[in-house]
Amino acid sequence: MKAGYASILVDPAAPAVIDQGNQMISEGNDKIQAGQDTIDKAWIADSIGKGHAYTEHANKQGRGEFKANGISGNGTIQDKEKFVSFITSIINDGKAEHKSLERGREAYWDDKTGTVVITDPNNKDNGTAFKPDKGKAYYDGLE
Repeated sequence: MKAGYASILVDPAAPAVIDQGNQMISEGNDKIQAGQDTIDKAWIADSIGKGHAYTEHANKQGRGEFKANGISGNGTIQDKEKFVSFITSIINDGKAEHKSLERGREAYWDDKTGTVVITDPNNKDNGTAFKPDKGKAYYDGLE
């Protein structure tokens, strides 16, 4: 055994250094998981924003609900990307009210814009986003 290794094995500070290293690994894993959650939510927002939520709720041929949020509903790729960014901000920023629903769904309520986003892994668009006529009462009634 080399002299340097023997001193580590008998160094009274070694367990504290190991504990500190384990703590750093744990914190790193938490950051990786948070990054993966952000990526997953961005992918879901992309699916929602380019699916029926856009054609039925944002598009001017639909309800045109998001004009006040800078989404014109003109059907262009740029407009759909604005809608995707809008949805992403609701589900990622941590300011929206959030709750888990039945069947693996999740709901987000953005009080500032009066928008509900429902993520649904069982839906081909992964969910929807709209401004319910009943406002927050709609969100509160979701189960």
